[in-house]
Amino acid sequence: MSYNTGWNVTQNGIDHGAQGGLGAFDIAALQALYGPNMSTATGDNTYVLPTFSDYVGEEGWFCIWDAGGQDMLDAGHALGPVALDLRAATRQSHDPNAGGFISWEVGVAGGFTIANGVVIENATGGSHSDELYGNFAANVLKGNSGQDRLWGDAGDDILYGGTGKDTLTGSSGRDAFVFDKKPSKKSNMDRISDFNRKDDTIRLDNAAFKKIGKAGKLKSKYFEAGSKADDRNDYIVYNKKKGILYYDADGSGKGKALEIASLKKKLKLTYEDFAVI
Repeated sequence: MSYNTGWNVTQNGIDHGAQGGLGAFDIAALQALYGPNMSTATGDNTYVLPTFSDYVGEEGWFCIWDAGGQDMLDAGHALGPVALDLRAATRQSHDPNAGGFISWEVGVAGGFTIANGVVIENATGGSHSDELYGNFAANVLKGNSGQDRLWGDAGDDILYGGTGKDTLTGSSGRDAFVFDKKPSKKSNMDRISDFNRKDDTIRLDNAAFKKIGKAGKLKSKYFEAGSKADDRNDYIVYNKKKGILYYDADGSGKGKALEIASLKKKLKLTYEDFAVI
């Protein structure tokens, strides 16, 4: 056993801050002797982060070994900001992440790492300003409320900022940026840092953007690339000079356009870059 008496100078003890089971190197050593156990945790599993919340009573550090399924790290009950990292331990010499990337609620002496060879696909944050990191798989990252930062990786990722002013980075792969909350410049305008027209898509929920029609491709008549809406049905407007995406519920009418997101300036966006969900 590679006992851990605490991490990041946090409180430690038998049930608070100590290693709660096998670590990434313990798992690797056992696998070198006996081979990996591919019958453990093969279903769709949810790993609930140890938090200050009374909902989660178990604390300490745990390394996840999971042999399959569609799995998730869940911090929905966290009472403070969290970092959720889906990357597995690298086991590389001189790498600070050789034994794993830390997922934890800030200030709580406990959380998760992920063993080398394990793929956890999804992560859900809480109500504060969280940081979520994806891996090489197709990830679904949900920030929920707060000013979150979401990073995809090499897979085809789906990023939900939720409420709050979030920063969304898809990285490589065919990524989708989902907007399913009412837009607001003051409290709910996200930033897409790396939108790539060749591969990426912006998904708009018609429950929040009521004028954009049924699920499917956005109709060309609903999109305008210019400084403002020119027609009554120009509901989605991309201002190239400002790099701002707007929702205008009455098009060229007197109603105010609402900011959805900021992107790079002078992108050649068209209606084909959007999907209605």
